[in-house]
Amino acid sequence: MGFLDFMNNLFHPAPNTGLLLDSAESLANLPRHEIFAGGEVANAPDWKAFIPQFRYQGPTMYCTGFTGANIASTFEKKESGRDIVFSPIELFYRSGGGLNGNYLLNVARSMREGLVLESDLPTRIPDRWGQQVFDDWKSRYKASPDALKRGVAFATKSEAIVGTDDSSLRAALNVSPLSIAIGIGKDYFADVAPRQTSYSAYHNVELLKLGEDGSRLIFDSLRQSMGFNGLHVLAPDYEVLYALSFIDLPDGWQGIQEQKITEQNQGALSHYGLPREVKFEQYAASHFASTLKAHPSLAGIAGRDWLVIVNALCYGGYTETDILNHLTNIRRTGKPIFDLNVPRKK
Repeated sequence: MGFLDFMNNLFHPAPNTGLLLDSAESLANLPRHEIFAGGEVANAPDWKAFIPQFRYQGPTMYCTGFTGANIASTFEKKESGRDIVFSPIELFYRSGGGLNGNYLLNVARSMREGLVLESDLPTRIPDRWGQQVFDDWKSRYKASPDALKRGVAFATKSEAIVGTDDSSLRAALNVSPLSIAIGIGKDYFADVAPRQTSYSAYHNVELLKLGEDGSRLIFDSLRQSMGFNGLHVLAPDYEVLYALSFIDLPDGWQGIQEQKITEQNQGALSHYGLPREVKFEQYAASHFASTLKAHPSLAGIAGRDWLVIVNALCYGGYTETDILNHLTNIRRTGKPIFDLNVPRKK
């Protein structure tokens, strides 16, 4: 790191990166396949071998656009051997990016439509940011029909949510590099970034590998310094708020998921032997969905077993605080606090 970069990091330790956390509702509705709940891990590809050349996002809020474009380039290099670079700025604006950034899910869904080549819409980085700059660049980066048509051939696979415990992340890395949301603070630029005790911004990066010790190797667009190649290491306990993989879902995946939930949660799904009150369930579901808006990093975990959670609240004697603690522990350790198949012990 050069002296100017050091001073910049010292006085501006955590820039606003441009990631707005996705809503609880959108996360809960993500498709998910059971392979990413953990399980046996095969030998994942060496995703680092396929990453594109590092590009810097500057003062912009384009982190989601860069991560999406980087993942698409990584796929293309692995699958075809070609070094094809996509336009982060076009992906950012086409997916609904705003002055303060973009949602990870918006970008993932736009990647399904295709990606515009960097040669068609080169990514220019302004030297400052603000409403006027945003409006000016947005007006320039509408792709032509021909550019969009050329980009359709590079559409990525469907996105699916991934558990944030190490077992789930390792399993998902067998299929694709991951788009992950993390919180960053003043120590983020350390050679091995330690777990952040508080966040000054949210950031979107490409997860490439989990080391044997659990360290996270990422590809990042945030830092520019002499010789920096975009690779950065996060400490083993660095919190991943949520993650997306890009996969082709198998035929009948919804039925597979419902069957597994039924098999694993017979007690809760039978309403603990109590008479069912549908209006009570509707109220509990609505109220807890509202509560989850304040806890977006828990929403994806809750969405996996939504019916079980609603029944636990209605019939099992569990409180919303119980469920929030239960989900938080799953997010942090991969292990539940309660067995939701049995009623809450008083």
